[in-house]
Amino acid sequence: MSKAFEVENKGANDLNFRVDVNASKTHGTNNITCINTSATLDGETIYTNLEWGGSSATIKAGTKSIVIVEFQGEASSLMFFFDSSVYGSKNEKYTGDVVISNIRYAGEQEEVEPSEPSDVFVPTFAGNGYTCTVEDDKSVIKYDSINDNSWANVTSSFASVVENNNKLSFKIKNNGEESVQLNIGFGKDVDGDTQSYLIDNGTYDYYDAPAKRAQVNIAPGAERVVVLNFEAGSADKMIIFINSGYSTTTSTHTNGHIELSDFAFANDTATNTTTLNFSGGGYTATNANGVSKITYESIEDNSYANVVADISALVGNSNTLTFKVKNNGTESVQLNIGVGTYENNDITSKVVNVEGAYDYFDAPAKRGQINVAPGTEREVTITFTPENIDRIIIFINSYYAETTSTHTNGDIEISNVVFSVVE
Repeated sequence: MSKAFEVENKGANDLNFRVDVNASKTHGTNNITCINTSATLDGETIYTNLEWGGSSATIKAGTKSIVIVEFQGEASSLMFFFDSSVYGSKNEKYTGDVVISNIRYAGEQEEVEPSEPSDVFVPTFAGNGYTCTVEDDKSVIKYDSINDNSWANVTSSFASVVENNNKLSFKIKNNGEESVQLNIGFGKDVDGDTQSYLIDNGTYDYYDAPAKRAQVNIAPGAERVVVLNFEAGSADKMIIFINSGYSTTTSTHTNGHIELSDFAFANDTATNTTTLNFSGGGYTATNANGVSKITYESIEDNSYANVVADISALVGNSNTLTFKVKNNGTESVQLNIGVGTYENNDITSKVVNVEGAYDYFDAPAKRGQINVAPGTEREVTITFTPENIDRIIIFINSYYAETTSTHTNGDIEISNVVFSVVE
């Protein structure tokens, strides 16, 4: 015989799960004995302890699965263990949100097909002062006592769905009795804090430039669509300050109730906004909205002046970088380009020589060199070994030359930046 049921992990963390099918007995602990013989999770066999009893598996956060437990004997009860049958530290504490549903006998001959997984992504938020649930494909957040300037917030991971996208849209509905202000960030955890990396070209009321967060105000009963843009690969976690951000008042907000739904990611390559934030002595760099504009008035051959950008939040496991270079200046520009690792106050380039990719490959330095004529634009593809990559360095009209010219009126633009994995 077999028992079947569905288990949904609505929590923010993976769930260590165990189930026992028990039969009554007349002696021993709790007067029961486990009669599991085997079990499957979504059709895949999971571990069953035939000596001590119980079938166990890990349920990923935000997923729903079907479990089938085979047993011998007459079942009297089901026993579930949620993060409580884990070997290791006895002081470990867990939080979670689990739903068990559709419990039934499968029968000796009957096969139970796993239910089709939902393709709707609904994030599970959590945060002190807020009650967060998932209902009908919506993230529901309620609160009864949130103060201005308290910076209370909720967070949720999007790591399983963000992929290589750079745009996120979703709906927010205010079911509460007063206007709600949301300060929304999308980024990564850095030293225990969620740092936002939003770019200021989305759909919202206000862009908090220092924090790189978006602010939205929603009247009672109203619903709005929010669109957030970010650099691909830079973000996988959302943080929302709900009626808790900066205010000139010190109000306490009660009866708060919002719903978030229809989360959708996109890779907006037509309006690619990935920006490399260059800086370097002798150059003036303006980096915004997907374009790095670099100008200079007095750069000498053989000076090895350069600009550098930190790409650690962008590169991921990529091995290729493509971008466009436009020369707005009055003379030809030479760029010697390295991609590599910052170590010992220097950048070790790891660029790979690909035939036809560069005008010249500087083998000892492992950098690619290109030349761009005045008034022209070129697409550049840089291939590199993906080992601890965190910097790009460009020597602009400053690298080795037989002359000792001084270059003036330099003006280039770097845009359409894309990191990718190329086999």
